This record gives sequence, structure tokens and C-alpha cells, in this order.
Amino acid sequence: MMKLDDIAALAKVSKTTASRALADSPLVKEETKALIREIAKAHNYKPNTLASAFARKKSGIIGFCLLNKDHPSFGHPFFGPVLDGALEQARKDNYHIILAANKGSDYVFEEPFMQDCIEGVVLSSFAPAKAVQEFKKRGIPQVLINDVLNTENNTFIMDDNYGGAYQLMQHLMKDKGHFRIGFLTDRLSHTSYLLRYFAYIDAHRDAGLPVYSNDKLPLFDLEGGFSLSSDYYLKKYGYDDIPRIGSPMVVVGVKSAAGYEAVKQLIATGDLPSAIFAVSDSLAIGAIHALQDAGLRVPEDVAVVGYDDIISSTAVRPALTTVRVNRKEIGRTAIQELEKLIENPEQETKIIYIKNHLIVRKSS
Repeated sequence: MMKLDDIAALAKVSKTTASRALADSPLVKEETKALIREIAKAHNYKPNTLASAFARKKSGIIGFCLLNKDHPSFGHPFFGPVLDGALEQARKDNYHIILAANKGSDYVFEEPFMQDCIEGVVLSSFAPAKAVQEFKKRGIPQVLINDVLNTENNTFIMDDNYGGAYQLMQHLMKDKGHFRIGFLTDRLSHTSYLLRYFAYIDAHRDAGLPVYSNDKLPLFDLEGGFSLSSDYYLKKYGYDDIPRIGSPMVVVGVKSAAGYEAVKQLIATGDLPSAIFAVSDSLAIGAIHALQDAGLRVPEDVAVVGYDDIISSTAVRPALTTVRVNRKEIGRTAIQELEKLIENPEQETKIIYIKNHLIVRKSS
């Protein structure tokens, strides 16, 4: 099989010149290009398109990293559709995506992934500062999904968590007349959950209502820390510190189990709210099961709403009122914005919020 070395030898040029000629590089004279193309055609030589791209300093490859996700990484109900949207947009724009998943918050990706074969990278959720710094040092443009860091020349793509949660609270308060609404989460270190919590607090403040608090329950355990974007959002929404209320927060391995156990604790206090806002559908489904196992009706005795609109939200009975996140649009936008950064790496940092939709079902 004819190799690039053979083409270069027949043309009496270096391998680099042969590669550049086949890539139509302006660094090679037109007559030399014509000679090398003629030799390649005569010997049915098929150039390596990736190698040609490297010769032009354009690989056509984008890295896509999933961070801090349980297996299967690419089957995650949020990041799977995000990846689908990214793949569709990349294909449309003649880019290829290579995938990686990390092993922890301080993890920096393997050297082959960090090398200069990628033109840019999408970091999806909980981007470790070390990895962000390393990509920055190598001059690789970055778009981050679901988190915000204090960095220059990056673009951040976020679901409008605050707006979606505020819509949900307005639905419970104005449409359904609930004024004692419990808040259910397994943590606040998750940026998305923190924003949903702020919306929950602000909806009460804007309505002039006290936040439901159960003094028979412990305050949130905040010792787990926060994402690096917590300070940014505290300032954005006018808080000096994370507001704390007595409401269920149980951390266990499975989200639905966390919701179930937390609501069992809530039921045992004998002081139930009229509605529960869970920061995720998985937690909400666990809450529904706990209420039903205790002989309570949803929504007649306690309404339950979630967030994300995962597949299970329509399988549970009653079907779950929730917020539908436009996951594919998040993925598409991430690729579009990364392409802009590849063309102009010095553009200013910006945050883009993707709109979501309130989905009203029977649980509220």
C-alpha cells in the first residue's frame, strides 16, 4: 500500500511538504501541489483526512467530558440527551466528538485527551478547577455546562433553574392555593439545586409569606460544601449566606430512596405541608411513594412536584407535575458557542440560560 513517505520520495520533497500539499496548504507552491496530487492519483493514494486536518492546524475534533456521574455515564437522564444534542449539532457543522468521563472532582483527564488533537472541549457539570486550568494553559477553548466558574474567555450554558423553579412555585401558590410548601433535596452543593432553592425562598418572599419550616426536623447539613459557582449566585440573587430552613434532607445512594426516607421523617413529625417541592423528579417520586404508603393521597392530602421531566415522571401515579429541561438545546448551544470560541478564543466570558417549560400533571 502506498504511504505518504512513498509519495514524498517520488516527488523528491519532504514528508511534511507532501502532507501540506495534499492538505492544500498555502505554504506549498502550486506547481509542487499539482505534482504531488498527480503522483497520489496515479498510485491511488488515499490521504489520512485527520492527518491533513492536523497539517492545517484544524483537527475537526471536539472533546466532550462528563464529570462526576455514576455509571452508565452516557445513559444519564440529563446528560444523555445533552450529548445527543451536542452530537447532532457537531455533525451538522462537520465536527467530530470524542468522549471522556472523569473519576472525581480533582481529576484531570488522561494525557491523550488533553493533547492538542481537540480544537475545543465541552465540560458538562461540576468542572474541576484543575481540569479547567489545564485546558486553559494549553490554549484549548472551553464551554461549561451546568456550572459557573470565575474564569476568563469561557462560555457557560445553564438550564434556567431559577426561572423554572419559580414557575413551579407560582403554580403551587397562585394556581393551586398552597401556602405551606415543603422543600425536598438531598444536597445544596449542586448548583442547579441551589438555584431552585433560591427560587423557592424568593417565591415566598415575593408573596409576603413565611417559608414552611418544621422545628422537629434538623436544619440543612451544609458541611458538604458548595460548587465553585455558589458565591457567584449568592451575589446575583442578593444573599449574604445560604438561607437555612428545617426541611427534609437525607443523603443516601439512590435519589428515590432519599425522597422516600426524608418524607417518612416528615410524616412522623405530624406537621405536614400541603405541598412538597422536590428539586428532582427522582426525589419527588420517592416522596409520592412514601405518602401513599402512609395512606395519604396525592394531591388531595399533599401535592408533590418535581424538576427535570425524566421518563419516570409519567410512569408514577399520579403523573408528576414538573419542569421540562430542554436538554438537547443545551447540548446544541454548547457546540455552537464552542465553535465561536474556537474562532475567537479571546471573546468575553458569558453565561447563557436555556429556557424550560412547566409541565402540569395530576400530582399537583
